[in-house]
Amino acid sequence: MQINMIKLFLILILASSLAGCAALQGAGSSEKDEEAYAPGSLAVTAKLRFHDVPVPAGFKLEQDKSFIFQAEGTRVALMKYAGRAKTQELINFYKEQMALYNWNLLNVVEYGRSVLNFEREEQSCIVTIESRAMRKLVTISVAPKGSGHLEAELQKD
Repeated sequence: MQINMIKLFLILILASSLAGCAALQGAGSSEKDEEAYAPGSLAVTAKLRFHDVPVPAGFKLEQDKSFIFQAEGTRVALMKYAGRAKTQELINFYKEQMALYNWNLLNVVEYGRSVLNFEREEQSCIVTIESRAMRKLVTISVAPKGSGHLEAELQKD
């Protein structure tokens, strides 16, 4: 009976060791994931809703939380994407990539979330980056630039 208990004990130790190795292997893969998000490593996805508004590869459009309208030179969109990356990597991604698409960075505001404001020609684009548990939520708002008529009207009063 005692020999059976020793065998059972050895089997449990062996099983625990194998489980520990598997856990370590899983930990190694998360380090590999971190390497995939090294600064400057975010690539543009091949599936763009708008040809001139980049989205990092691996970020998925949340259809039920997004709105897109496009007709004859006018487009208005509020697109929400979720994925994994570090906030600073996403900020750097948008600073670099938007410039490649001829967007001009106006400013960056950080207050618990990061907001990047871009403009070009007759369009404005606001990119908001928020942390959601282990993922990041990127909200991209595209709209025509205001004509300034409202501001002129307010100044008349």
